Amino acid sequence: MNPLAKGMILLLKNWLNDFIRRYNWQALSNFWWRRFIPSVFEKAAALGESLIINNPFIDGNKRTGAVAMVALLEDEGLVFSASEEDFYRFVISISTGEKKFDEIVDWLKENTEST
Repeated sequence: MNPLAKGMILLLKNWLNDFIRRYNWQALSNFWWRRFIPSVFEKAAALGESLIINNPFIDGNKRTGAVAMVALLEDEGLVFSASEEDFYRFVISISTGEKKFDEIVDWLKENTEST
């Protein structure tokens, strides 16, 4: 895994752990875990959608969401089989609201493979 991507996912994991400690778990489950998300695809979709749609940063929300999805899936031994162009269109479709959570999960399942 790219060292920058690995650093980014570690930063996001630390941020999430701080968030969990500071805020009520029930509130977190409603927006983040969607009732204890069972699969890595759903976790990646929830993370990516949340970062891309909710704009937590001044700049770079789509890039951060995309890197977070890739890093989370790579951490589980999965790699993208989609082209860079297809992945770009996928991220843009999330940002415009064209793709919703279930569609994001399906796209991730269809466009990843085990290493």
